[in-house]
Amino acid sequence: MTLNSIVIAAGGVGARMSSSLNPHKSKPLIEYGGKPLIHYLITSAKDAGITEFFISVNEHNRKRIEAIADSLGVRYKTRLTGENFAQVPALFKDELDYKFLVVCGHDPVPTEHILALMEKSMTHDTVTTAYDNLYNTTTNRRRIRLHVTEEVQRFEMIDLDKDDVAEDHTYVRNPYVINQYILDQVIRSNFSVTAGYFVYKSWMEGGKVASVKAVMPVEFDTDTEFERTRQYLDTRFGLNIRSNL
Repeated sequence: MTLNSIVIAAGGVGARMSSSLNPHKSKPLIEYGGKPLIHYLITSAKDAGITEFFISVNEHNRKRIEAIADSLGVRYKTRLTGENFAQVPALFKDELDYKFLVVCGHDPVPTEHILALMEKSMTHDTVTTAYDNLYNTTTNRRRIRLHVTEEVQRFEMIDLDKDDVAEDHTYVRNPYVINQYILDQVIRSNFSVTAGYFVYKSWMEGGKVASVKAVMPVEFDTDTEFERTRQYLDTRFGLNIRSNL
């Protein structure tokens, strides 16, 4: 099954970020090299062959994001976001294919990573992105840990506040490829958990779940975390500039 659709969560305001870095109160509109981060994401997905873009927005950034999508010549639909990330794919449930990609709008995922997710999705039910915790620390204390031994992948639900876990570990999260079955479970949970939990549950029940090692840093929530993204983009584009210049 060819993967054609992407859901982009672009409605968050970035409340934990400074107004100097996030003047529009919209993380996807934070600029790097004179272009908003969501511009890089949409371009990467388009170059990977994605043809249907479903974007959650808020009433303050909707016009700007639609203008970006128009300028890139993609077919898209926007809807006002729900209360949390878990709700976003459900906004477009009736229009999505059985399998689809989910990513945050401020995450400048490169084409190569999207292509790798798409390739794995041809032979697996769901696909996650794997991050090295040493270089991609986050404030999320509950997560899904990935163990890889002799090409065999095993997943484990952990809580860093309760479990004895080495700092040097790998965890998985979005961007991911999920399906309508996973989305139905998220909806039945009343959006109390994200799709990642049900991907893990699917694996526990024998589902085919794959992971792709991230080539980009994990999504950011603060100015300090954004520095990883800026450094990554400097390397990717051979630049060394401040994000808001």
